[in-house]
Amino acid sequence: ANYCMMSDWEVVHRGKVKKAFKISKTEKQKMIDNMPKIDPTVLQRPGRVAYTEFDGSHSSDSDSIDFAATHEQAKKPQKQNNPKGKSGDSKDSNLADKLKHISGDEIKTIHTNLASASPNNPVAALADLAAHINSRFHGFKVKDERIYGENFDFPILHLTSSASKTFKAIFNETPKAVIADLISMLVNQILSNTDKGIQTTGQRLTLQMAVRTQPRAILSAENNLNTLLEKNRQQVHRWKTILWVLKQAAIASPDVGIQIWLNSLIPFMDVRNLSDLVLSFCEELFKEIEGGSHSLNLNHRHFLPMLDLAFYEQTDNKKQKAKFCLSPQQWKRIKHLYNYFKIYSFNNQEASVLVDYFPSLFMRLAIHQPMAQLNQELLDCTIACLIKNPSCFEIWTQIHHEYPVQTSTLLGYIVKNWHGVLRSKLNRSK
Repeated sequence: ANYCMMSDWEVVHRGKVKKAFKISKTEKQKMIDNMPKIDPTVLQRPGRVAYTEFDGSHSSDSDSIDFAATHEQAKKPQKQNNPKGKSGDSKDSNLADKLKHISGDEIKTIHTNLASASPNNPVAALADLAAHINSRFHGFKVKDERIYGENFDFPILHLTSSASKTFKAIFNETPKAVIADLISMLVNQILSNTDKGIQTTGQRLTLQMAVRTQPRAILSAENNLNTLLEKNRQQVHRWKTILWVLKQAAIASPDVGIQIWLNSLIPFMDVRNLSDLVLSFCEELFKEIEGGSHSLNLNHRHFLPMLDLAFYEQTDNKKQKAKFCLSPQQWKRIKHLYNYFKIYSFNNQEASVLVDYFPSLFMRLAIHQPMAQLNQELLDCTIACLIKNPSCFEIWTQIHHEYPVQTSTLLGYIVKNWHGVLRSKLNRSK
C-alpha cells in the first residue's frame, strides 16, 4: 500500500488507431528491384543425407564442395555419351542397369563401415545402407505399376547373384527383432518418400532382401503394419505399398503369407476398394503353391477361421451379415479359397493330427445348426475325424455330457445315415 502511495501513477488514454501505411505500385516495384538476389543454380551434392539421416556421428561439413566452381561447371555444355544414331540415355540410363552394377563387395564394405560407426544401433546402420544404395538412383523415377503391380520381384529381380548373396549373408546374421524394427522403419520411409516423389529403390531393395531372407520377422512387425493398414484404408495407393511389403514374406514363405492373410488382411474385406486386393493376395499365393515352387503346412488354426468365413453370408445375425457386403462373385471366390484350405489343412493331414480338429468342429455344431450348408460341412468334417482317427471317439466320450445339443445333433446325423456308407466306415475305424 505504501509503495502505491509513493509511486507516481499516470492514466494512459487510448489513442486513435493508425491507418495502415500504403505504398504505390511504382514504389513497390522499386523495393522488389533493390532486394538482394539469390542464385537458384547453387547445387547441393546428392546423397550426403545418407550418412546423417540416422547416425549423428557423421559430419555434413566434411569433404566441403566449392559451390562457385560447381555453378560454373553447370553452365558449360555437357558432352553427349550416347552413340550417334541411337536415341535414349547411356547404358546406365535405366533402373535395371543401375541395379545390375551394384556389387556384393560394395555392399559388404559399406555395411562394415556403417556397422562399425553405429555398433549399438544396428537398425540405423542397415537403414543407412538402404539410403546409400538409394543415392545411386538419384534422378530416376519409377512408375507405380513397376512397384506394386503384378511383378512383386521388382527391383530385386535385376540384382546380381553376388549382391544377392551378400545381402542374404548380412540378414542371416541379423537378429529377427532387428529386422522387424528395420521393416517398420523402411515401410514408413517408403510411404513418406513416395508421397513426396522421392526415389525409394534403395529402401525397397533392402526391405525385399531382409523380408525374403527372414520372412517370419515380419510377424514381429505385424502390429505396426496392421496400424498402417488401418490408417491408410481409404488411400488405396498407400495401402497397395504396404501390401507389396506383405507379399514379399508370402513369396518367401507361404505359411507366413497365409497367417498374414488371416490375421491382417481379412479384417479389410469389408472395405469396398480393398476386398478384391485381399482376395487376390490369397489366390495368387495358392497359384504359386500349385505350381510346385513351395509347400504349405496348415493346421486347425488356419482351417477353422476360413471355415467360418466361407459360410459367413449364411449367418442369421443382421449385424454380422452387414459387416461383409460382398458381391455373389466374391463369395464364390471365398468358397473356392476354402476348398484349398480344406485340401491342405484337413484332407491331407495325417490321422493323428485330426484329434486337434475334432473338439472345435464338434462344439460348432449347435452354434451353426440353423444354417444348412455350414451345419452339413461341420458334420461331414466331424464324421471324417471319427472315421480316420478312432481316438476322436475317446474325446467325444469325455466331453459329450458338457455339450448335449452337439451330441444329439451328431448322433441324429449318424442314425439317419447309418444304413448307407457311414455304417461300414465307422465300424471299420472302431
